[in-house]
Amino acid sequence: MVEGDKEHKANKDAGRRATLVLVSKYPTPGSSKTRLIPALGEALAAQLAMAMLQDLLKRFSIEDPAGEFRKVFVYAPPSAGPSVNKMLKDLGLDKAWDAEPVSSGTPLRESGLTTILEAALASARSRERDGAVIFVGMDTPELPWSEVVAARSSAEKDGKAYICPASDGGYTLLGLPPKAGRGTFEGVKWSDSLTCKSQTLALASRGVSTRTGGTYHDVDEADDVAGLEKRSPRGLEGSPCPQTLGIARTALRRQLLPRVWVG
Repeated sequence: MVEGDKEHKANKDAGRRATLVLVSKYPTPGSSKTRLIPALGEALAAQLAMAMLQDLLKRFSIEDPAGEFRKVFVYAPPSAGPSVNKMLKDLGLDKAWDAEPVSSGTPLRESGLTTILEAALASARSRERDGAVIFVGMDTPELPWSEVVAARSSAEKDGKAYICPASDGGYTLLGLPPKAGRGTFEGVKWSDSLTCKSQTLALASRGVSTRTGGTYHDVDEADDVAGLEKRSPRGLEGSPCPQTLGIARTALRRQLLPRVWVG
């Protein structure tokens, strides 16, 4: 590569903007964290879901003060729009995050997730064609920002996808390079112990290799909430997810979590 070409590439890379997409249902009692309802009850389970969501929205905004990432909150159902906009405004994040509803009638579960993610990827590409697109959910409130940065580097510098597995066989983060396009999520087995593996196979079938990051814990069951509290010996201020940890400790005080973790 001649010197002029190097300078052109450097200028192009400097102007490239990645997209961070957080996909989540808007938390409501009775429909959020349903596997936790038997232990926590509808109200506390919904409070936990809201805490997890807000912890990530706030922390990822703080970690990106220069706005190097376009941040998009893809939410369901579309009817939650007014509540989503109010939440972002109340948190002071309405300028930091773009709120985009899923297509009307598309459920945020296995049957509709492929459609939702494909649409979110196409939307991101229409705005930032050459940047990385990084997907996260709200089930892993401890997910470190360093993994988002690593995903961007892998996608934009090396042309490789980047995935962080979940301890249950799913995944908590997926970073996609510019060459990953339509069909990226076809054939993925959602809510399955092979979700992460099937995603890497889907990418490989389209000529996209994948680099693997750290493995993290989703918070879906009572054991997961207790495990989060167990992994957080520091005070709330030292936690990456202080609101979530606060709810976990409330559940612990009410003796709603498995006793095996207590002590």
